[in-house]
Amino acid sequence: MNNLIEPKYKKLFIITSALFSVGTLFGIICGSVLFETDILSSYGNYVGFTFGGGMAIGGAFALLFALAFSLLSYLLKTQRKQLFSIGSIFLCAWGAVFFSFSAIDCEFQDGTLPIICLPIICTIISIVNFILSIIYLVMKETDRKSVLAQQAEKENSFVLLHQGAVELDNLKKLLDCQIITEDEFAAKKSKIMIQYKIAPMPKQAQPQATMQYAQFNRIAKVDGTYKFNDILLILSNARYDFRNVNSNAPLLSGTYIWDPAKKVVTLFKPDKSLMQLSIDENGNLVTSNGNVCEKQ
Repeated sequence: MNNLIEPKYKKLFIITSALFSVGTLFGIICGSVLFETDILSSYGNYVGFTFGGGMAIGGAFALLFALAFSLLSYLLKTQRKQLFSIGSIFLCAWGAVFFSFSAIDCEFQDGTLPIICLPIICTIISIVNFILSIIYLVMKETDRKSVLAQQAEKENSFVLLHQGAVELDNLKKLLDCQIITEDEFAAKKSKIMIQYKIAPMPKQAQPQATMQYAQFNRIAKVDGTYKFNDILLILSNARYDFRNVNSNAPLLSGTYIWDPAKKVVTLFKPDKSLMQLSIDENGNLVTSNGNVCEKQ
């Protein structure tokens, strides 16, 4: 049951259920006592409390059914379950009316009958639960509208993002066709991104190998394209790419370092293993197995 109730409504659920239970019990007790009580009126005749007892029993059943509606509004998994609390609100109002008439009927003999306390307490409980049920209904409706507003905002953001992407794509085609200049492209791109609230991609941090070993690449230029059978190895700015010669499809990529003292290029694979290639006198790369990657 705890998993069915949202944490923010657990206390409200416990208080409401406890009050409904107490009100129902007190109403039944009050009705039972009044059905069996005869009071001598000021005119000397006996007056039965059948009317007051009936009102108390009616109020007890009203609270009992109100409790059932309250449980449905808290425990069901439907999206609009809070609407069941409208039944609780209606029944609490009727319960308060029933218990009020029962308390008035108990006012015989100048209110000296001790049982009058029970319908008064039940009337107060009915009014309190009437207010709590309204509070729960308002809170749930507020939460529902907030969720709908967030969903609408997300959908609107997606639509704007899609429209912006389409316009950026069209703008890029104009640039590729040399219809607009680079400066015009940059200006229009900035306006489109602002208009459609498109956040620019964060700049990627420079690979550690590039920062740490850029000095080696300045000493001896090993950047270039190397070929072995149908595989191309491209070295550029401390990054390497293996590609298929025919399809140009990427096969493997990562970072590398160049050791000018040993004339060795070390490739760092994604699985954290290393591949070392030496430089021969013709500037070709040679694997540890003796395979030669010819420089193009």
